[in-house]
Amino acid sequence: MAVSYLTGNEKPTAAKMNELWAEADSIIDKALNGGSTYLLENIGASASASSYPDSFLYRGTEFAWLTGGTHTAASTSVLYSAFDTLPTHHSQSSYDTAADAATVASYSSDGYAHLAGSSTPNLINSLKIHTRTDSGTEYEIWEYTQPAPEKENKYAVAEYIIGMGSGTSIILPPTYNKYNCFKLHNLTDRTYTIYLDESASPTDTFTIPPYSQRCVRRISAGVFDYSYKYFFKVERNDPRFITFDSFDGSIAQTMRANNITNPSFIYNLFEFVGIDNTPEFQSYGATPHERYHQRIYFNPTTKNDIGSEYETAGHFPAITDSTKVGDLVYHKGKIGYRKKDISSSTLEVGEIDFDGWDSFNTNLAAIDAALAVSGITNNDDTKIATSATPYELIVWPVSTNVLQINDVNQALNLASTTYNLQTHFLKPPDHGLTPRLYNRYFSELVNQATSTLGAPINVSKRYNGKTYTVGNLKSYLTSYQSNSTPENKSVALTSEGPYLLWRDVFPIKGTVSGDSEGWFSGLTTNHAFSLELVGGVPKLKIDQEWFIPLRLYSASYGGGSPKGQANYLYAYTCGWPSHWKDAFFNAVVADARHHIDTHKFHRMFEGPRKTRLYETATPITAGTETFKHNDIADDPLGTDGADFTQNNIGALTDTDIAIQTNDIDLKISKGSFSGGEVNNPNYPRTVIDDKIKEAQDSKSASSLNEVKTLSDYNRLNLLKEHFNNFAVMLKKADKIRPLSVDEIYFGNRKMNPGSGWFNDTVAPVNLYEGFVDGDAQFDFYTDLLGSSKILDYTDFADGTSIRAAANTTGSPTERDDLDDFRWVKISDVQDFATAEGLGFRFEEVAVPVTWTSSLTQTVYNGTDLSVTNGFLAAIISSTSNSYKAGWGMLSGMGVNGMVVGEHYGTGFDYTQLTDSVSETLGTSYYNQAGMNYVFSAVNLLPIFKDNLGTSANYHGYPTGLVIQIVDSQRTNNPRAKLAVEPLKTVRLDNAGTSMNNGVDVAPTASSQLVDITTDKHLFFPSDSRHRYAYLLNVTAPTTHSA
Repeated sequence: MAVSYLTGNEKPTAAKMNELWAEADSIIDKALNGGSTYLLENIGASASASSYPDSFLYRGTEFAWLTGGTHTAASTSVLYSAFDTLPTHHSQSSYDTAADAATVASYSSDGYAHLAGSSTPNLINSLKIHTRTDSGTEYEIWEYTQPAPEKENKYAVAEYIIGMGSGTSIILPPTYNKYNCFKLHNLTDRTYTIYLDESASPTDTFTIPPYSQRCVRRISAGVFDYSYKYFFKVERNDPRFITFDSFDGSIAQTMRANNITNPSFIYNLFEFVGIDNTPEFQSYGATPHERYHQRIYFNPTTKNDIGSEYETAGHFPAITDSTKVGDLVYHKGKIGYRKKDISSSTLEVGEIDFDGWDSFNTNLAAIDAALAVSGITNNDDTKIATSATPYELIVWPVSTNVLQINDVNQALNLASTTYNLQTHFLKPPDHGLTPRLYNRYFSELVNQATSTLGAPINVSKRYNGKTYTVGNLKSYLTSYQSNSTPENKSVALTSEGPYLLWRDVFPIKGTVSGDSEGWFSGLTTNHAFSLELVGGVPKLKIDQEWFIPLRLYSASYGGGSPKGQANYLYAYTCGWPSHWKDAFFNAVVADARHHIDTHKFHRMFEGPRKTRLYETATPITAGTETFKHNDIADDPLGTDGADFTQNNIGALTDTDIAIQTNDIDLKISKGSFSGGEVNNPNYPRTVIDDKIKEAQDSKSASSLNEVKTLSDYNRLNLLKEHFNNFAVMLKKADKIRPLSVDEIYFGNRKMNPGSGWFNDTVAPVNLYEGFVDGDAQFDFYTDLLGSSKILDYTDFADGTSIRAAANTTGSPTERDDLDDFRWVKISDVQDFATAEGLGFRFEEVAVPVTWTSSLTQTVYNGTDLSVTNGFLAAIISSTSNSYKAGWGMLSGMGVNGMVVGEHYGTGFDYTQLTDSVSETLGTSYYNQAGMNYVFSAVNLLPIFKDNLGTSANYHGYPTGLVIQIVDSQRTNNPRAKLAVEPLKTVRLDNAGTSMNNGVDVAPTASSQLVDITTDKHLFFPSDSRHRYAYLLNVTAPTTHSA
């Protein structure tokens, strides 16, 4: 199902909301390969749970069924790693008993049995509604520690966790009616049948595959919906909230995990599952399982452009190269003021316009105010102050956000104070050593931040939006990053704010014209990258975006939690909706939220299109702040345990305030709950946290009111932009890297694909992972696959002769190590994953090698070299290429991201191959001796052509590549693209002399861009005597279109 934006006065009907949830469910389903969100929780596998980063996924109350299950560190349970402390098996009867035994302090006339403070049956963890009968009357229990009584909660969420050791079915009985929205997680290796209401004559049944989940909503007695796995389906007359919160630890607070009452949960879930543009993607020297990936890639070129609409409405100017950047951050509108020249003057009240920075100073002059540079070194904010000596001069925003300071709109007393308007913005930082995707959690942001009002650390990366133009930003990109030639540069005003957009175009190697290897050691699995031939030359392209209003700060963490990092980042965004609202990101671990993060995953905002609406709350208890929402009835208590109901919209007070602001949050009653209180509404009010209404209402009074009216709250305009911001995120999610088995912990153990090669340098080509007989990974794979799938050296194609060639000196000997070597095949692990319903992926680039017992090489000058019992780097595709080797780990001389054709070599020292410049430089010149100089007690090492040109004591560049891209979830081809760019060809100098030398000269071969479409692909350069840089870019396994 495609998602379309809301346009005009179109409303977010139930059908429209379900269009959104169906699409979101499809994306998360692909990203998790249908798996439960608990598969991503790994705190239980951490060696130090106390310092493990917090999970920020909102969840319901957790109920676990674990009878007969083995959930230990050494087990194959996927449930063990999801919890710091394993939950206990849910015993409903124990809560029934506790409720019956609890002490009732009083029975109230409104139908509730209030428990004594000494009674703590903890009924939030019971699935039933508990009552007590007194004198023939039934009362719902109200527990002392809860802000609401026992009742049927229509939207409260229960996480129903299945981890039993046996069985294939479970019942959701009608008596489990305290919660009516269930997320059922099957964390076993068996398919479970779910019986709704009862098993003998169920209302309905469905199945949940192993390790998967399903969302079930009880709409009414005997009526269920289970359309989606990760979201609940909306019904007509459901409330249209944008976000939700309630008292910490309350049943009501579980509604944060319900998309019906908290549509902003979509931001929470997409960040948790998709690792929303994690900045880290790959590091040098890392094996494939150590590289960082995103699961969901958000395309920067997809946007909800509102520029034309907002220009027509008069809020922003047309975007041209001469447009001031600050005019796209701050919208046009009115500024209110009150002014007295002297104390006896008549109060002057009025408005001036902000219609852009060019005319702002002129408009301010009419009220004796002026702008000036900040006067702070390396700071590009703009001072605003009086230009005279008035007795009183106060200004406040009415319909522009230009006076906003740190996202707060307020009255500015210019008669006594100079303020800094926030025109200091950041340019995109350069990439550093390697190309990277710019995104909203970009890891190098710490280098842009400032801890004071002064300069950021990187002072060259800032500008004054008052004078800096769109054209200036584009020009900056032209040379902002060495080696990149940006294209498609533009600035767009979107419903998420103004963005700078461009595409970086890099060579596939570290220099444009120089002699260097391919980026990322020749392999990248970042699906935001693409490879193309441009004019016959391969280029690495990256679509980028930069959030223009970002104002970034850093601070040191002063708390004592071991979860805290040394520094954290926070930001302000000039009123635009953002994940930065009340957010604190680790400056050390750049893709994790800080322990102290208070972001609630909503991106609530109001803009200039609609004026603010207010309602006046009434307290439950007169004279207190126990304010209830006028549109919500029966909160916290209804008749006979009924849940809340919705009133018609209450009386609204319209205003002329229309400001782009994100200074919005939820207020629950008086903000806190104490045990035994029965007068605290659980449903929140939405409050825009400024005092602009107060200023407008008192602008002609004897003094300006700057005290917040606590009873006022906002009926937030449900803007099409709110819906469209949800929709655009789904439309951006066009590349997906589904969850695979190697990312999942079984107990506290997981797979490490591509690791464990013998001697760390060579392995069978079909090795998935190697390990040692009897070690932890040996036990792990034995538990998962069975002992018959654990292989040893006898399963090598040449096992007997390889063992015979192994070195027998030292202790343990190389032969001892070979005897203890164990491994599992790629295909066997894939078969296991498929049988379990889990995804499988294996991505690797290595050197194809073949075992030889004897090789004689005849040279022109010097001693003939013989190679015995060695793994020779292949120069042609052959069925004898049964092994793979690495070349970056031997004596520091190996080079990744570079490959050569046959006959390439630049220095032959005492061993000459030929004396003719027209002949090839030798067809089989391998050097084994150098290996043994470095590894004196090791024989079983790869042997490369000696073509580095330094000394015959070292191996050289590989002469071929074996590329393996195996992915059971892949629906997209090609699997990868291999870009190969010739760097040099070799010419033989000094022919006929005692020392021949190969000299690098300009290449004659052409570049290639090869589609990789099979599980295993062998690549050998087609032109001899050439050296090439290469880069393999794995494409997204799955794509999506919303």
